[in-house]
Amino acid sequence: MTMERVQCSYESLDETFEIGKEMYRGQQYSQIYFARLRLMRTLLYSLVSQWKPNSPVCTVLGLEEGKECVVVGTLFKNMKLKPCILDEYSKERSVVPLVKPHNFVDKDDYLVLEDESGRVKLGGNIIVPSVYMRELYDWNDVAKRTEIVYDRALKCSNQNLLERLSRYLVCGVWAGKLFCLVMIVGYLFWQLLEIWQPADDIGNHEDEILENAQ
Repeated sequence: MTMERVQCSYESLDETFEIGKEMYRGQQYSQIYFARLRLMRTLLYSLVSQWKPNSPVCTVLGLEEGKECVVVGTLFKNMKLKPCILDEYSKERSVVPLVKPHNFVDKDDYLVLEDESGRVKLGGNIIVPSVYMRELYDWNDVAKRTEIVYDRALKCSNQNLLERLSRYLVCGVWAGKLFCLVMIVGYLFWQLLEIWQPADDIGNHEDEILENAQ
């Protein structure tokens, strides 16, 4: 006895689930790091001849085993104990109590150097991630870098509210509207603060150097 499969016709209605007017290009945080890397690379390349005159400059993808070279990239610290919202949610739903560590530094942490071509894990006895990242900056250095960012941001062209709203509106069907709503509320709040305390009345404070600020 043979059985025949029943045939039927259907109409595809998956068009209703297609995401339209989405623009993800240039909206990822990685673009910020790569833009900063391109600006810093020009400066660092000019110093290579003074620091390592006989070492070639290459990218992460061009590294060769046993060959000394100079690579400019962004440092990323891979932390084993770094909090993750998905892990915290799963642990909260389980019977096992959620125990948060007081120190997120672990002996298995390591540093990664990343550029546009890829990333590479850094090794060696001279690199201790916890010590290296702690001694890389002090508060005075962070404050100076913050002032540089603010000064350059103030020099950027000031777009009017409608231009910024049109840019946020294309971020998503619901996200775009939410971003515009937050933008409008923030703009109105800023105007209210400007009436209450005008920016022209705010005085400048002289720089202070903090001693032993770590």
